[in-house]
Amino acid sequence: MVSVDRFVINSELGLAEAGFYMLAVQMAIGVALVFDGINKAYVPWLFKKLKENDSQQKKKIVRYTYIWFLFIIAGAIAGLFVGPWLVKLAAEPSFEQAGEVIGWLLLWQTFGGMYLMVTNYIFYSRRTGLLSAATIQSGLINLLLLVLLIKLLGLDGAAVSFAIGVAITFLLTWCVAEKRNPMLWFSFIKKTAQSFNLFHSKGPK
Repeated sequence: MVSVDRFVINSELGLAEAGFYMLAVQMAIGVALVFDGINKAYVPWLFKKLKENDSQQKKKIVRYTYIWFLFIIAGAIAGLFVGPWLVKLAAEPSFEQAGEVIGWLLLWQTFGGMYLMVTNYIFYSRRTGLLSAATIQSGLINLLLLVLLIKLLGLDGAAVSFAIGVAITFLLTWCVAEKRNPMLWFSFIKKTAQSFNLFHSKGPK
């Protein structure tokens, strides 16, 4: 998924467009390095808590993970506005077109960061076969979207297809993680919604 896009862009749009795209990719990869560092520090603590197999600890992990998801999604939304400015600041004016796709690529890295948070449960279970299947499936979907969207949207289509592809990878991996190491992710959402409705039902008429 990381390498096929530049070949398709070069073939369909030309070398100059591929250059703009790669500049935006390199800037977005900086976010991935942050996520990777956080994950490496997080994994030993997570595995220790999973080994304890305490239901209350699992609930806390799920709650804090959702908070982390909301935080980095907010960061991605901010990146849609700040990203083009960063490109102008870091690159020559001739590369300004890279700013048009940086927001989508930051969204790609956001889904990548969320993917890291859920894939840990699969590695803890030591049963990774379904993870490979999910990754291959989402990679094929990404390739199909890339070929289709690049014809419709140009350079933006490549970035959009990549963001969608990684989002699908995250969602499939999340489902596999729940199967391999149940954490009651979705029951937590249901309970939170029920508590929210109960709060409003008790409010002033």
